[in-house]
Amino acid sequence: MPEEWLKYNYFKDKYGKSDSVVDSLGDCMAQITYVIGVNKFNDPDFYKAFLNETTFLLQTENNKMSYLGTKENVWKRYMILFHIMDENNHEEGTASERISRLLQMKKPAIISPIVERLPFEELYDPEYKLNEQKSEHFFAIISEDEDNFYFIDNPAVINGENFISYEENNEIGIIRKNDFDEFSKGYCKVLTPIFEQNIIKKTIDECEAVFNFSYDNYNKKTTLKNNITTFYGIEALKKLSELFESGDMRFCEEAPSHDRDLIMYFRWRIWHIKGRRNLQIKYLRDVYGDESAKAGKLIKSLGESFKYWGLLNDNLYKDFLKGKSNADSKYVPIVDRIINAENEMHEAYHDFLTAV
Repeated sequence: MPEEWLKYNYFKDKYGKSDSVVDSLGDCMAQITYVIGVNKFNDPDFYKAFLNETTFLLQTENNKMSYLGTKENVWKRYMILFHIMDENNHEEGTASERISRLLQMKKPAIISPIVERLPFEELYDPEYKLNEQKSEHFFAIISEDEDNFYFIDNPAVINGENFISYEENNEIGIIRKNDFDEFSKGYCKVLTPIFEQNIIKKTIDECEAVFNFSYDNYNKKTTLKNNITTFYGIEALKKLSELFESGDMRFCEEAPSHDRDLIMYFRWRIWHIKGRRNLQIKYLRDVYGDESAKAGKLIKSLGESFKYWGLLNDNLYKDFLKGKSNADSKYVPIVDRIINAENEMHEAYHDFLTAV
């Protein structure tokens, strides 16, 4: 990769603060492809391709929560494809050798190893011995020298005590190739992004479609497929309230993702939900302004939704730290506030779409 990749900002802005766009993206693959793409193309509008509708989505199986998040738009656009460096694509050698081949072609390497083996990751678990992934996680290697790889990853999931930073850019971590070979034995997915520029441009040009999706799907009917019930928008919020009312969800039980406990799953997914709202706010402010007749009401209502989802997150986590064991009816009044905020948000989408 060109030397300038060691000088870019990734998860932080030029002032050293958390980049609000990156933080709003809500999952590691979206974040890592965004930070690569925005530096590759140097396009201030690039974030608009990652706008997503805000529709809250909740799934259950046998009346037990199996997913919590938002209805997905970004990855259904096929604006970013991936070349997987594995034997099926006639790519031979160790993970290190496949990464080096990409870097020599001036392509970044996105990797998904067994993250529990990596001491600099928060999910590091020296007791985990299986040659299979427990937690799917993606980060990128952007440069190398004879002995080391230079990588970027979300600081929120980094264990600072075991993170060795590049002295000229503390966002970039260093891992010795010999250590990486040991950590990646048995399993390490290596891939590189292919940016479909025509689709990206079209997506940016048509990005306001997410406001239509957000409005239309708020009242989308519940579906049932393969014993999975999917609730959308207002019905998803009512179902969340019902699950809290039952008191059957324990903070320390295994989460639907099977890689963490339920309290950490709630924190992760609420961060994702808030991010969808925050990115729409950024777009509306950039294009229309806070006080505009067209967008002011929607900006305010998105902010209210963001606030009450944050309130739910804070109360869940504080109670967990105080020793509370179950997510129960205590949180129903907060969900009621979210419902009120999202009803107002739905009305504001209507007004915005009518105005534009």
